[in-house]
Amino acid sequence: MGMGPGWTSPTCAIPVCHPNILNICMAIRIWMVQLITPGEAQQAQECHAHVCQQWACMNCHLTPNFHLLMHASISLLHLGPAYAFWTYGHECNNGWLTRMNTNNHTGGELEATMLRSWIKHTLLQDLVNYALGALNINYDYFVTLLFYS
Repeated sequence: MGMGPGWTSPTCAIPVCHPNILNICMAIRIWMVQLITPGEAQQAQECHAHVCQQWACMNCHLTPNFHLLMHASISLLHLGPAYAFWTYGHECNNGWLTRMNTNNHTGGELEATMLRSWIKHTLLQDLVNYALGALNINYDYFVTLLFYS
């Protein structure tokens, strides 16, 4: 099993990191609501801090964004809900677009290249879903077989 980007140790395997991934998702979910109370911001901050401590103990590489998020509650108190000023989702999409292979196409060909790439990924996902359905295999069971055997 290969390690994802940023993982520096095999101890960061999926079974070990699963609770931490859920906690970081919960923290981001809390931070990204349209209305947030100081108590909710503090709860998200504590979840994030716990995740960072756990991952640091597992020797996982933490980027500067993890440190910046340690101050998210203070920023929310000063600037209001993150929903109003964070551009993380847009930046992620911009990164995805810049990494896409365009085959040096210009003048309208880029859109066709992007559409072909999207269709290819969609068809591959449909193929996997169809194969799992035809074999009567639950997706969670498939992931367990793939990563834990």
